[in-house]
Amino acid sequence: MALLNYTYGTNGIPLPKDAPWCVDTLSDQDRVVKQLREARRCADALIVFAHWGTEYSYTPDAFQQAWTNIFLENGVDVVVGSHPHLLQPVEMLTGEDGHQMLVYYSLGNFVSCQTQAPRLLGGMAIFTLHKTTSGTRVIAHTLKPLVTVQSYPLVTTYLLSDYTPELAAQQAVSASPAYLQELFDTIMTQ
Repeated sequence: MALLNYTYGTNGIPLPKDAPWCVDTLSDQDRVVKQLREARRCADALIVFAHWGTEYSYTPDAFQQAWTNIFLENGVDVVVGSHPHLLQPVEMLTGEDGHQMLVYYSLGNFVSCQTQAPRLLGGMAIFTLHKTTSGTRVIAHTLKPLVTVQSYPLVTTYLLSDYTPELAAQQAVSASPAYLQELFDTIMTQ
């Protein structure tokens, strides 16, 4: 497997002049495509972790969509996104050549001290790759919803399915299991 990581930028933090290699950004399409093609030649599966998207948006933005198309065209099998602090939809896309790619646009927050209820909801990406003589492809995928529980001084993460009204009552931020489940369902059906 080839695992590549890219970011839209560094939140205004300058890259060290003596170590420009320390972060791969999505600022040079030709360079990224070259890396994707090289990785595709060397690996059975190609997974990209993308730090991208508009913070606090439930839907992928134009930048995410454009890069999703580039990843699809260059043989990426799975994209796992982060940065918006909110969950975004999951899609299985098919390229013009028939290649399929799974995209988790944003997994939201895994654990967070952010104080708005929607930002307590995150996701755990689970997918299965199957290798055959004709190639490797995703044969199953899901997104398990997670909830950050802020019961200071403890901050931890639960599966939404294990998040009870009793845990919700201990939260520093009000968020019922029903509210978070409805929010998850709404995001996933966009």
